[in-house]
Amino acid sequence: MSNFTPAWFKKGFFNESLFCDDFLSTHQLLYSNGAFFTPDGRMVDPMPLRCEIFEMMREYVGANLAKKVTNVVDVLKLAAQVEDFPPVTDRIALANGTLYLDGTFQEGKPEIVRNRLPDGLPIAPELLTKWYRLWRAEHPEFEQIVFHGLRHSSATYQLLQSDGDFKSVQGNTGHATASVLMDTYAHTQDKPRLELTEKIEANFYSQDLTPAASQPRQNEKPAATKISGREILEAIRLMDADERRELTRALFA
Repeated sequence: MSNFTPAWFKKGFFNESLFCDDFLSTHQLLYSNGAFFTPDGRMVDPMPLRCEIFEMMREYVGANLAKKVTNVVDVLKLAAQVEDFPPVTDRIALANGTLYLDGTFQEGKPEIVRNRLPDGLPIAPELLTKWYRLWRAEHPEFEQIVFHGLRHSSATYQLLQSDGDFKSVQGNTGHATASVLMDTYAHTQDKPRLELTEKIEANFYSQDLTPAASQPRQNEKPAATKISGREILEAIRLMDADERRELTRALFA
């Protein structure tokens, strides 16, 4: 045993909290959504971490070492805990560095990442499926769909955004013919058809189908009104003296 005694082990007492502080001061590590993350990405197997902790402790801690290693890992989860560790969308972490979307490349692993792709080479479908399952387990708030469902959702979205341009979307999806794509994603046309039906219906029922009142034709004389002799005599009787003189003058002019 060396003469050096770490701060987390004094007078035969092992301080788990101080050990974690010392460990995190020399290791890039955080804990989020039930998993540790390092500059190499998500820690799938915690055994290498446990082995490293074991090697650091074994010189000073003797009894119940395995149990104390487990306790330290649990304390590390609390010490390295972050509320959220969202994906970074402007870069792709590769095994030999980081590729940014503007085309620049930075060698090394300077920061903790959610995942790191192996050397930028093609990725086996099984590995993508595994990563997706891990992500899905971390985010139960999203609908639980299989990995292939993402392809279906992508094709559906492209068809909706392109107003049903099956030929253009076929180039992205790789379907043999546009007709095959159309048979598979015909449901994307349900909404446009419904909207068209609603427009036709709204336009039809918005028309005023009430017959308009007939208007007299230009220069057309109104129909003559028939008045009986009795009605004429009654009208003369009701006239005053001036009106009777005007009527007499008009009749005998």
